[in-house]
Amino acid sequence: ALSNVQNAQSLLAIAEGGYQNQMEILQTIKDKTVQASDRAVSDTQRASIDKQVFQLLTELDDIGSQTKWSGTSLINDTANRAFSFHVGGDKGEELLVTLDKSNSSVHGLATVATLNGAGTIGASVDGADDAIELVTLAIDKLAGFVQKIGDTMVRLGKKSDFLAVSYSNTDA
Repeated sequence: ALSNVQNAQSLLAIAEGGYQNQMEILQTIKDKTVQASDRAVSDTQRASIDKQVFQLLTELDDIGSQTKWSGTSLINDTANRAFSFHVGGDKGEELLVTLDKSNSSVHGLATVATLNGAGTIGASVDGADDAIELVTLAIDKLAGFVQKIGDTMVRLGKKSDFLAVSYSNTDA
């Protein structure tokens, strides 16, 4: 059971790392979107920022695809990914962990930027303003995913401590 807890912790650490990398990208996207919403920025500059954001969204999706455990995609599959870990010495002592899918489409960002600079950000100042709200919502949503993993890691840490004490007491 202790080995299973450690496996669960390792899997969650990998998923959390993927989410954290995506969070850094979303923060960069928000900075660029705020920059694009400035009326002093020309349409050409705004289109350039739109293209940069498109590349960042592609990177965000790549991180989701590349975040894997034993060859299994953790955070960018066709649906949320559920795992069950037997974490106790008795029947039914299982921990169910669900990892939320995370990519640009899930976060509602698929149209904020395009390869040719004609996304929501590049379209106008108002479009860039609208994109700020979308990116903020995506950041909040992703923060919830990270928080859920953190909460589960705390529970697993307590379970690990309990199992270690149980084994020590059994051996004594």
